[in-house]
Amino acid sequence: AVVKVFQFFDRSIGQRDNLAGVLIIAFLFITWLQVEDARSRGEVPTVCGYQIYEVKTGSMVPTIPVKSLILSRIPKDAAKLAVGDIVTFQDNGVTITHRIVEVIQEKGAIGYRTKGDNPANSVDPNVLTPDRIQAVYVMKLPFRFTSESD
Repeated sequence: AVVKVFQFFDRSIGQRDNLAGVLIIAFLFITWLQVEDARSRGEVPTVCGYQIYEVKTGSMVPTIPVKSLILSRIPKDAAKLAVGDIVTFQDNGVTITHRIVEVIQEKGAIGYRTKGDNPANSVDPNVLTPDRIQAVYVMKLPFRFTSESD
């Protein structure tokens, strides 16, 4: 009788492991489809509140190499960011990922000075307002984007 109990647990554990593996693969496949669909439409891929951006210039070298993919989260409160946070924002129609180097509080309003990590960069000329922040950097993904032209 004891042997039958162990055999039952061995089978149920194996079935749970198989089910978990199938669910993980299905989740990854669906996520990949969502990312590719968003990219094909020229949109930023968003999955579970996180966004994936490609870094296209050397402004964040050496922290983030050119053609790196970064995972960023949509900020809960963009007015509560700090010096050192890396943010992605729009400036004159261009998507930029730079580090906050100064928090400006003036007449109850919050603004940020940003700069790329590349030593050749200077501080960005425009003050960044919280409403223009699209995402906050979480991590560099362990793979890089390459297009057919690379």
